[in-house]
Amino acid sequence: MSYDLSNPSTNISRKYSTQFWTKALKLARLYGWQPMGTCPPAREVDWLGVYLTNDGQEVVASDAYTLALALEESLKDIPEANSINMRFNEASQSRN
Repeated sequence: MSYDLSNPSTNISRKYSTQFWTKALKLARLYGWQPMGTCPPAREVDWLGVYLTNDGQEVVASDAYTLALALEESLKDIPEANSINMRFNEASQSRN
């Protein structure tokens, strides 16, 4: 299963795997995001405010914003994929 996220005001949409979306939500919570809960799709009466279904529920802008801020904050602690910092002491440096 995948999750389809869209912004109707910009017509931008993205599809994410279940694994990615679940981990992104967990990471955001670790960095301070406090979920407000989702707004129910039109056809739902008893809605639990969940983020882990693909039912057409909506997220209010302020909730999406704080989710994005938390994920952005997490990037400070996640190293770049292609950058490996290696420290060399004099003994390990190549000799000419």
